[in-house]
Amino acid sequence: MLAIILTFVGLVTAASAQSIKPPVWKGLPGIVISKLVELGVTSEQKLQVKDVLQTYYPILKVQREAIEAEKDVLKEMLTAEFVDEYAVRSQAHAIADLTVDHALVRAEVRKNVLAIATPDQQEILGELKQDLMAFRDQIRKRFDTWLYER
Repeated sequence: MLAIILTFVGLVTAASAQSIKPPVWKGLPGIVISKLVELGVTSEQKLQVKDVLQTYYPILKVQREAIEAEKDVLKEMLTAEFVDEYAVRSQAHAIADLTVDHALVRAEVRKNVLAIATPDQQEILGELKQDLMAFRDQIRKRFDTWLYER
């Protein structure tokens, strides 16, 4: 999600630097864009964020690829003619361990990126996070309604 936010920051900053209004989008994209326009990220901040992302990208990429490879193994196990419960549990635990490691690195990236932001920018990012969480909850409720209340 951080990558998506930072991509929007770059797009919005580029548009505002050229005095171009970002497109008006409805729903979630509109919320994200409007909040990111409020951020006012400086060129120096963009470079600092880029440095943080470039530092962690290789680590995250290797972790993500390892997780996907282990998930593929699990999928093969689950679709085999004979399903070995012990092997499936072991594989699921391996995926969980990799996922925890990945989450911890992502948390470190988030911490380092937030340290670059000013207190006002951090507040706006906090509001954006709340909006995104509320939107996610709405989607989950709609899905539950569609799935269980038909």
